[in-house]
Amino acid sequence: MFKNLFKNRGIGFYLSLACSALSLVGAILFIALDGSDKTFSLIGFLLAIAAGLGFVLVLLVKNDLCALLPAVLSIGAFAFTTRAMLPSLSDKWNHVNFIGGNAYMGLAFAIVFLISSLIGLASCYAGQQ
Repeated sequence: MFKNLFKNRGIGFYLSLACSALSLVGAILFIALDGSDKTFSLIGFLLAIAAGLGFVLVLLVKNDLCALLPAVLSIGAFAFTTRAMLPSLSDKWNHVNFIGGNAYMGLAFAIVFLISSLIGLASCYAGQQ
């Protein structure tokens, strides 16, 4: 049964798998490396976990619209992570330390979630079948 889930799938299916895997790995590293910092966003973390688990829907339901779910959740993770990181990044740009936090770590995870969302959006146009 498991072998049949991956049989006769298009490139979009595998792009959606990559989007979800990148979001899930990014979320795990995000909580492990940046979980106690001011640039950590709990909502961004939860959305990235949901994007990683959203592939189960793509796997079980053969519908092109289901591929949009991990992409949208990754976009949300990117948005909330960017929102949490910007005050610390502003400190770095202005050479002050008002907010604190590791701005570059937050920026790195925002970029990871951005790449994940772009891969997810590409999977929507590539076709799942």
